Amino acid sequence: MASGFPDWLRASALLGQHAGDYVVVAVTDAGQLYALLQGETVEGDIETVRLDEEGRISAFVIDSVDAWGRMLSIGNAELAARLGSPVIYEQAGRVQLIETFEQGLSQWLPSSSGAGADAVVTPTNYHHGGYSCKMTGGSNLECRMQISHSQGSFPRGKIGLAVAYSAPDPIDRIELELRVFDGVTRHYVRVKLDDVNNKLCIYDDTPAWQEVGVENIYTYFAYRFNFVKITADIVNDVYGELRFNQQEIDVSAYSLDTDLSNMPPRMDILLWVYSNPGDNDVVYFDDVILTVEEP
Repeated sequence: MASGFPDWLRASALLGQHAGDYVVVAVTDAGQLYALLQGETVEGDIETVRLDEEGRISAFVIDSVDAWGRMLSIGNAELAARLGSPVIYEQAGRVQLIETFEQGLSQWLPSSSGAGADAVVTPTNYHHGGYSCKMTGGSNLECRMQISHSQGSFPRGKIGLAVAYSAPDPIDRIELELRVFDGVTRHYVRVKLDDVNNKLCIYDDTPAWQEVGVENIYTYFAYRFNFVKITADIVNDVYGELRFNQQEIDVSAYSLDTDLSNMPPRMDILLWVYSNPGDNDVVYFDDVILTVEEP
């Protein structure tokens, strides 16, 4: 037991050496201990370890040198991508679902309207894992093909939905939708990729589709995949960011469409393909990524 403390208090004194003498390490009035973390550089110099603006220390996995004698450093997200993770387009958030269709469509419920509409797993075109979901829109009626996935976990705060897709020929449109049930309210997160008008749209609380960007949505090449990701704050019912390939669009000024629902908490993901009337247009989907706790 350190001297000077009452018998009922089990305590230890932290000692440090200064100029050859041992001294007790002091704490602040609140009992906090501050320390300066230092490290030695390659040249042998001592440098103080600094934090970023959020008070964090960044660490990297380092290989001493490569075959050309250069030092290599990568982060954990990059390491995961190199080991085969399909989460490579945008790596923020905590992943709740990864769907590469390697295990078929057993987790997805199909729905269609129109002759020739279909959804099948195919190895012909894919972005990751050797398979994708080939969705064919109907040629009449609503000209629609849809698949949906439902899961019971309820996200906190900001969520994200990312999808990779390719289209060999012009179509009418693609819609991506995430429905979040919290036991009281149903929240809608919806994106439309309008091929006919070359527009990126989101569905807000008007309720109506709102144009947020103009882009050549499709490259009409089955083997070239495009990437899209939408984020939204379910607590405050507002959108966050819409990413399309190299673009990042701030859509935080738009509110989510909502309605009342007493359904148990769950999340539904819906992917829609709409053909041009008279055609059975095709879209390939891959790398469906659902995230929570987005920044």
